[in-house]
Amino acid sequence: PFTSRTDAAFAAPSEPIAAILPARTATSAATMPHGVATVPFFKTRSKVSLIPLAATDQGAIAQAPLPTRTEAPYFYLMSFPTTVLPDRAVIEITGPDAATFLQGLVTNDVTKASGSDAVYAALLTPQGKIIYDFLIAAIDGGLLLDCAKASAADLAARLKKYKLRAKVTIAERPDRAVIASSEPLEGGIADPRLLALGFRAYQITTVDGNDAAYHAHRIALGVPDSSDIAPETLFPLDCNFEELHGVDFAKGCYVGQELTARMKHRATARRRILPVSAPTLPPPGTPLTLGATEIGDMMGSLGSRGLAIVRLDRLGTATEATAAGKTVRIGRPSYPLILGA
Repeated sequence: PFTSRTDAAFAAPSEPIAAILPARTATSAATMPHGVATVPFFKTRSKVSLIPLAATDQGAIAQAPLPTRTEAPYFYLMSFPTTVLPDRAVIEITGPDAATFLQGLVTNDVTKASGSDAVYAALLTPQGKIIYDFLIAAIDGGLLLDCAKASAADLAARLKKYKLRAKVTIAERPDRAVIASSEPLEGGIADPRLLALGFRAYQITTVDGNDAAYHAHRIALGVPDSSDIAPETLFPLDCNFEELHGVDFAKGCYVGQELTARMKHRATARRRILPVSAPTLPPPGTPLTLGATEIGDMMGSLGSRGLAIVRLDRLGTATEATAAGKTVRIGRPSYPLILGA
């Protein structure tokens, strides 16, 4: 039903991928763990502060000195089996105005979606809070939105309200499955958020998905899923959208653009999503406290690892906090955090 360019796509996690750069850098003296390689720093022209992954153990990651542009953070590049993602759905937008229609609504530059290149974006409220996030892939005559299955019908209905006189057709495509793989897929795209998230494809298949390995991998990287972002509660910059290439500050206007740009240029976004771990993690929404100070809230988890949204100015250099009376270790994502204007 779907094909990969390698017969090993369904195999168990492989041995560590060879490092693109040496296993040790000036940002850490730690040895590379299983399945971890180094990759070049994401380059930006902005004058920003970068927080690298300072250690490989999520439970013992501490703040490190800011690296130079020649140094590299750690990216988890473990393989995971090719799988259908049953919690994802596809919306198809076709017609001569498909790109221009979506360009005026979402946080990223839709024109960058072409061929095998996709973009990550969100639809915001006028107040700049995320309603839905999704990946955008180009197809002949239009675009595909890779979104949460639970909100696909609502997203399609909301987009239709913006349609007005635009020459577009918006339809859910329940016949298309969202497939994720650590190996390139025929007709697929690279995940635009992070190299280590692998590849996606949108194909007609009846194969059931077992997505536990994929989500464990995603959480280890510190990447949130749509289910982690409650609608109309969080701003894109709070949810690592800049770090995950989900917002373009150079494109034209879109819904919620004014507040998003203001938060960026005034450096008022103090929250970020970070990986956490504990033998048993409390449910989403549970407050995280450091002493008597509330510093954030729990998000989704799988087993002993999960995510939390945390006030970095309150966290400081701490690596542990308390949630529901339990000690929770707080790490750093596998990509550098961008702080400042």
